[in-house]
Amino acid sequence: MTGHTRTGCRLSHELRADLRARATGTRERCGLLFGRCADRHFVIVAVLELENRADADDRFELDPAEIVVRSADHRARGLVCLGAWHTHPGGSAVLSERDHSGASEGWLSVVVGARNDLRAYAHGPAGTARELDLQQ
Repeated sequence: MTGHTRTGCRLSHELRADLRARATGTRERCGLLFGRCADRHFVIVAVLELENRADADDRFELDPAEIVVRSADHRARGLVCLGAWHTHPGGSAVLSERDHSGASEGWLSVVVGARNDLRAYAHGPAGTARELDLQQ
């Protein structure tokens, strides 16, 4: 089942609070989401912050080599990399055009907006994405 066929995303109250606490400053912060897929849901059980390698404050870029290493570390603990999270310090938790074009099919994105709003998206083919029902 691809990410685009998933209908929901489970994220605990503690992990939501953790992500909201990271939504500080003027530069986007970012990282990876680890967990598993159950039924028609992504189930996030770990959030990891990584260095934002982008040149501009209003975008994020993750190091592909670090994604591979961190994914292997978590896979050894029975978790898979579901996708990435990032903040929009000056805006809402809606995906930008860059967010759409930069994600792969099946990838999960969680975005934290300036007002601590939190949204989850499943990326589909050709830069499409669908907002998911975010549950605890």
